[in-house]
Amino acid sequence: MNRNPQMGVAVIELLIAFALITLTLTGVVIAVSGNQSLALSTELNNLALYKVEEKLEDAFGQSRIGFDSIVSAAAIDGVFSIDTDVVGDNTDCYKLVNTVSSWGSAIYLQDLGLFTWFANPDAVAVHAGDCPTHPLSDDFDDPNAFKQTDIGGEPSTAIDVFGDYVYMTANAAADGKSDIYIYTINDLINDVSEDPLGEAHTGQGLNTIDVGKFGSEVYAFTMSGDRMDVPEVQVINVTNPLAPAPVIATATPDVVVTCDEYCPPAGEIIRQAIYISGDFLYVGIHRIGDDEDEPGEGGGEFYVLDITDPANPQWRGGLDVNHNVNDIVVAESYAFLATSDNTGEVLVVDVSDPDDPQLAGDGFDADGDDDGKSLALVGSELYLGRRNAGSDGDFYILDVTNPESISALSDPYNMNLNGSKTEVRGIVVRETITEGNTTKLAFLAVNDPNESLFILRVTNPENIQPVSSCTDGYNTEQKPTGIDIENSGRYVFMSNESQKNLKIIEDDNSCG
Repeated sequence: MNRNPQMGVAVIELLIAFALITLTLTGVVIAVSGNQSLALSTELNNLALYKVEEKLEDAFGQSRIGFDSIVSAAAIDGVFSIDTDVVGDNTDCYKLVNTVSSWGSAIYLQDLGLFTWFANPDAVAVHAGDCPTHPLSDDFDDPNAFKQTDIGGEPSTAIDVFGDYVYMTANAAADGKSDIYIYTINDLINDVSEDPLGEAHTGQGLNTIDVGKFGSEVYAFTMSGDRMDVPEVQVINVTNPLAPAPVIATATPDVVVTCDEYCPPAGEIIRQAIYISGDFLYVGIHRIGDDEDEPGEGGGEFYVLDITDPANPQWRGGLDVNHNVNDIVVAESYAFLATSDNTGEVLVVDVSDPDDPQLAGDGFDADGDDDGKSLALVGSELYLGRRNAGSDGDFYILDVTNPESISALSDPYNMNLNGSKTEVRGIVVRETITEGNTTKLAFLAVNDPNESLFILRVTNPENIQPVSSCTDGYNTEQKPTGIDIENSGRYVFMSNESQKNLKIIEDDNSCG
């Protein structure tokens, strides 16, 4: 039989052609299958994102009804498992919420989530500018002086950050010198100007400040008065920051200053206290009674004013505590006072009846006799800073779940302050978030130029630690009189006694 070699070649070519066709069709099937899988995955991702956004919108709606309704929860929605977690020990002012939608099998599990935070408008309205609605932007493990400016010689006495502005008071040393200054945060940060946007002279020098918004107008409440003067509440309309306008000065009622023995020493900056909460202003002054054993001789040291009409405050009630009131914070119907009482560095006042405030419970007796100087309140935790207490501890975290029965959450923290007059002059507590984990930080202003800013990790009160591995206390080269943090949490503002009266601190991110 004759064999045709060309026929064999043709058969081989035909088989190769079939093989190529098969490979091509297989490629088409794989491509189609892959495109279908990609399309399905994209559709599931979009649907998961929709589910997460839907949950966040539900949470927002619930928050308008009641802020406490924002709670952790889990739900099943079709193929999706949706978990809503309230992350960290958030404040009354905001809650950080992490909502995650997950789907698939144990072998091929996917998830998608969003972080957001909800502000509590009721708390913001009550606490004026002392209610942040954002966590910190950085961890502040390496604080660094970012900007600084001065006001020409007189010491600044207090600071408050409210909205887009910084408000700073001063003890004006000369006639005609301003004693309140207003700065724009953006101008300071972006090198537009270091000069104040507006300033005013009230006449006596000012020594504390709290700013709040009432309807469409903004008012600053502050206090004047030298060591032997009758203290006055000064009301300044700062709605137009270009032209702050003193409105009224109203003297503390029924006060007779006869306390040369008890008043602060000549030349020392007066430490008085003022706090806005809702329609009321709470005022604390230095001790003015002339008989330690017979309180009431010179008047009182704690007062409540009705500021429903902020331009015309009305004195309601007062209380003689017979000690310096150095700081005040208020929550609901209780006012917490940092005082010079050796057995009550924190005193608690029931202010449910503003016409008749009364001491409530025994307050808190810290170790030793050193004065309570500054306070911060976050939820049920009260933070107390003291005058140098040596081994007795300078900084406490207290449980005020029951304000009439306060207890320490841990042993006090000792900052090893230098000098008998060194003290914690201001405290701000904020949260920072790293990879979904929250850490609570306390910023403490101390009138020691070598260690004037302490930043402590206080998430666990039983393990208080400095945030920075470089240093315990940061050297700002000034003696601060006050501290505050703007709402976004990136910049710390400090008022100081001498040159560079206003200093701005940021996180340098270069520690070590």
